[in-house]
Amino acid sequence: MMAPYASASQPMAWMNVVEQGSRHSRPFGVLDVGSCKLCCYIAQINGDGRLRLLGAAHQAADGFAAGEIVDAAAAETAIRAIVDDAECDAQERLDEIAVVVADGALSSGYVKVEVTLNGAAVRRREVLLALRQAAVQAPARGFAIAHAVPMGESIDDGPELRDSTGLTGRRLVVRAHLVGMRARPLEQLAACLARGHLRLGGVYAAPYAAALGCVGRDEADRGALVIDLGGRTTTLAVLQHSRLHYVGAIPQGADHLTDELVQRLAIPRTTAERLKNLEASVVWRACDAFETIELMPLGAAGGNDLVEIQRRRLTELLRPLAQALFGAVTEQLRQAPEQARLAARRGVVLTGGGAQQEGMIELAAEVLGCGVRLGRPTVLDGWSEPQMAAAGGALALAAGFDGNIGYAPARGAAGPMRRPIERLGQWLRESLGVT
Repeated sequence: MMAPYASASQPMAWMNVVEQGSRHSRPFGVLDVGSCKLCCYIAQINGDGRLRLLGAAHQAADGFAAGEIVDAAAAETAIRAIVDDAECDAQERLDEIAVVVADGALSSGYVKVEVTLNGAAVRRREVLLALRQAAVQAPARGFAIAHAVPMGESIDDGPELRDSTGLTGRRLVVRAHLVGMRARPLEQLAACLARGHLRLGGVYAAPYAAALGCVGRDEADRGALVIDLGGRTTTLAVLQHSRLHYVGAIPQGADHLTDELVQRLAIPRTTAERLKNLEASVVWRACDAFETIELMPLGAAGGNDLVEIQRRRLTELLRPLAQALFGAVTEQLRQAPEQARLAARRGVVLTGGGAQQEGMIELAAEVLGCGVRLGRPTVLDGWSEPQMAAAGGALALAAGFDGNIGYAPARGAAGPMRRPIERLGQWLRESLGVT
């Protein structure tokens, strides 16, 4: 079994948020739409350039299933309640909010786009123009482009470069990575926000945001696989050369471990959740064969109906599921380009709420065959819990900073529109400059 590795790399340069061209001088908000819960954060950029959390709220994702709206009325009520709670905590009011979503059908697409230079030097503007053209080449029907990242640039059929800024030539070719998300759930979410008098201020893919939230500069440059282990969905992001190379999603998460305890031990879900968090491990421990736990099964009348089990029984039930999850990660990576697969083996950052399950880091190292560390967000002082990784990265993106992992094109102010779906379409076009 390989031991977890320690990261000595520096965190992303959050001190430089303002210098990177922040779009917010006033408070702004992010809604984290997770598999099982909603989180709302309101933040502001301090005078020293750091993000300061003003308010936060959390609640069950009523009306949602695996991050997608299944009951519009319940979802609207839940969103209104959590935003109101965060606003009360922050003593601020929002008129727009960005969302970070763990879409279970994330896709990575790759295209090459050519831009004419006519002998001029390459500037950021030319690269952004190439990304806008790339966004027109959507990966599949029914998908919206959430992020476009330049993977490499070449001039006049020359070798591919990581950064061609300042070089001259006749034409620039940009190889771009497009992150696609299902459009329909985003449209439904935008409509739900509009009924609560909130504009959709941005859409961020959870693995991209989580990677930004908890991966250091050196790791992003060297290569790393970020696994965000949520309740019902686990998302992946592969970084190399400080660029986002691949994203993926697996319909498995920590809540499936709870489901297994409920079904196999016939106990209430609250009891199963407590057992998982406080008593269970996904790796074998010598002492577990000698320790016992008393459980009250469903339908029990009282203390006389208590059932006693060995603690190792919990590992017997949960370990195969956790192994299968990391096995699914390996299978997902087979779909990634070879360069991304190689980068993923240089180190794993395991984050999200499920990463805190006892033994999960060790088991991930055993199955994946490389060093694994726990990923904690570094965006906000005092807020370093792994389950905040995606939200932390989304706050940085909403502030206008992407840690040089990819380009974060400025978007225009969203004006009033006739329909929420049209407003979503306008944002998706404006976010990448597509007309």
